[in-house]
Formats: sequence, C-alpha cells, structure tokens
Amino acid sequence: MPNIVYRIRMKRILQFRFETGNSDFEVLVMTPPKRVRWKCVAGPDQWIDTPVHFDIVQEDSETELLFKHCGWREETEYMHHCSTSWASFLIGLKDMPDGGQGRPFGPRYHRISRWSK
Repeated sequence: MPNIVYRIRMKRILQFRFETGNSDFEVLVMTPPKRVRWKCVAGPDQWIDTPVHFDIVQEDSETELLFKHCGWREETEYMHHCSTSWASFLIGLKDMPDGGQGRPFGPRYHRISRWSK
C-alpha cells in the first residue's frame, strides 16, 4: 500500500506525498459541508493548473459526493488512467463516514495501468 502523507501549509496548500510521486493542491474554495475546490500547483505536468471539484449533495436519505478533475489541456491515456485511479481511491474511502475502516487503495494496491508503480 502506498505511503500517503499530507500537510496543509499556511497558503492553504495540500501536499500529498506518495511513494510514487507528489502532488500539491491550492485550496480555492471550502464551503463546508457542501463544496471544495482545489487547483493543482505541483505534480504531474498534465495536472498543473487543473481544478478538482468536490460537491456534496443530500438527496432524500442519501448523501452523494460529486467529483470532477477537469481542465485538462488535452485528452490523453494518462487522463483516463487518473480518472480510474480517482474512482478507485474515492470508492475505497466510502466506508470511513460510516465508522468503518477506509481502504483508499482497495484491499491492496493493484496496478491498473502502466502509470501505476
């Protein structure tokens, strides 16, 4: 399982540290409990300046997380890999709000494409 470390610096920068690489995101909007917006400021070249959106919607008795990593300069295979990785990560976190133990990388991290290390 990848070792993940994150820190929040004074300028509202989230720093994610993985064994396979790093990413920093500037927090642009934080409106608890409904909306969060980030912008990538360091990380993979194709991510730089791309926004990440999290919106939480209450529908009847269910809560939905609407997620979008958008603003890519071009559609590439790497973009599709990242979409799959984000989905896997978020699905693995689903158990945490219910008091369970989140598994952001599944029971163990599986290589899903040539960009996975």
